[in-house]
Amino acid sequence: MSPLNDYNSSAVSSTRCNVGWHDFCVGVVPPVVGRVKRKWSICIVRALTALLTPSGTAPNGEFVNADVVVSSTQPKLGATKRMASPFSTIVDLSHVINAQFRLRGKAKVPRSVRLRGRVRLVGSGEVVLGEGVSLNGTIVPIELVTYASGRIEIGNHTFINYGSSIAARASVKIGSHCHLGHYLFVMDNDQHDVVRHWELPPSAPVIIGDSVWIGSKVVILPGVRVGSHAVIGAGSIVTKDIPPRCVAAGNPARVIRHLTEFD
Repeated sequence: MSPLNDYNSSAVSSTRCNVGWHDFCVGVVPPVVGRVKRKWSICIVRALTALLTPSGTAPNGEFVNADVVVSSTQPKLGATKRMASPFSTIVDLSHVINAQFRLRGKAKVPRSVRLRGRVRLVGSGEVVLGEGVSLNGTIVPIELVTYASGRIEIGNHTFINYGSSIAARASVKIGSHCHLGHYLFVMDNDQHDVVRHWELPPSAPVIIGDSVWIGSKVVILPGVRVGSHAVIGAGSIVTKDIPPRCVAAGNPARVIRHLTEFD
């Protein structure tokens, strides 16, 4: 091979290496999935762009996946330890695509949202999911119910386990970095009066703070506010506000102890 050919070959290789993941997703993926429905094509492009863009940001600068970002200031401990296996990457990609396919058009869904299994969205209200939200609807689907004026807002990097049901006639707001156990039930309206069963009582917004841990089969009733960094024991029925940094449990839930900054 002549020096000119060597130069051209190296130039082509360099050019290929410099092509960004976003360009790959936009230029290569759509022709490959040309026979697939357009909705699936869009989902695949968005999912690949979110997963494969270096440094955890999308081409437009949007933060997409904090869980896989490794700071450049951290010591280099070996690329193989930080790099996900091809199989786990494909599985993770399928969860991203699943979220886009099932939720897009029905809720506000960033590219970093992951869904295992199914979610049932019922009603004509608004559902807003934050960055990095993880939903596990494998065994039993997660149910999000919003009436005409209702709004459900779930903060960044919050995890919701299977069988959970959240219903909003007015507002249910869940903070960031929360862990919600399976079969959780949250509602901002009792749906009927205690005496006059045919009357609809007024709604009372529910607010759950940041970094809250809620055990399985917990019921949170209308008007309740759960403070940040609180822990709610499994099977509890929360009828009143829970202060921040405490452990609460029981029926009705009551504070068992307060947490220190070292807990």
